[in-house]
Amino acid sequence: MSRGASILLLAIIAMLFIAAITNRGCDPWTVLYGLEPQRIGPKKSANLPEISVSAGAYDYLLLPSYEGSPFAVHVRLPHEYLLHPEHQRKPIVSYSFSTKMYYPDMSGIGNSKNDRYRKCNGYCEGYVSTQIKAVIPSNEGNRRYLARLYKDRDARKPSIVYEKLAPKFGFDEHFTFTYPMQKPAGLHEYFIKKHKSGEPELILQCHPNAPSPSCGAWVHLKETPELQIWIHFGMQLLPEWERVLASMDKKISGWVIKKYELSAAKP
Repeated sequence: MSRGASILLLAIIAMLFIAAITNRGCDPWTVLYGLEPQRIGPKKSANLPEISVSAGAYDYLLLPSYEGSPFAVHVRLPHEYLLHPEHQRKPIVSYSFSTKMYYPDMSGIGNSKNDRYRKCNGYCEGYVSTQIKAVIPSNEGNRRYLARLYKDRDARKPSIVYEKLAPKFGFDEHFTFTYPMQKPAGLHEYFIKKHKSGEPELILQCHPNAPSPSCGAWVHLKETPELQIWIHFGMQLLPEWERVLASMDKKISGWVIKKYELSAAKP
């Protein structure tokens, strides 16, 4: 048998195998790669609301990634924020989705006026990437993150060199960690914004020595704190970080259609 015929035969066998396990109600990713169903996507449930789909957009029903979610959020992502949008026949039930936009107007990657940016391999000019996910509103993540940073600061390990720097850009703390054992040496720069109570409000991590220097942080939407956003932008925008976050918040808040309370779900 020729090599081409062998490859074709193997492809047919693989397709038949996936079709067979799918027809038996199994997720092929779970069978083939051993992934737990909850890592593939939310479980189907009669408890979920029926939402409509809109022409010119992708409709998402986002749920927190744990069993017994008490709510779901309907988010409508315009086609402008996709490079190759397709007609959507039914809503997408998921934990999260990602998209890209361009500061200051936060127009989408699919907007023709942003064609020139797509030729840039990195965080050029106003390029901003985001991941949008559903969560239970809490500041616990920031508390644990800052506690871990302070633990590394106080450990005095030779593998981590801490340097305290003067606060700037309206932040309350500013420091760096250098990792001299990495080749080349890694450098992480942190900017911490705190509430009056001392609780961390925002932890911005930057990578000034990366080929395309950038900064990123997790934030909650102000009007819909059940949606948490990972925002990542070029370090050249750092002096404007407050305007960048406010523009992102306004844009994504405009995509939120409705939050549904799932009364039958277990808390």
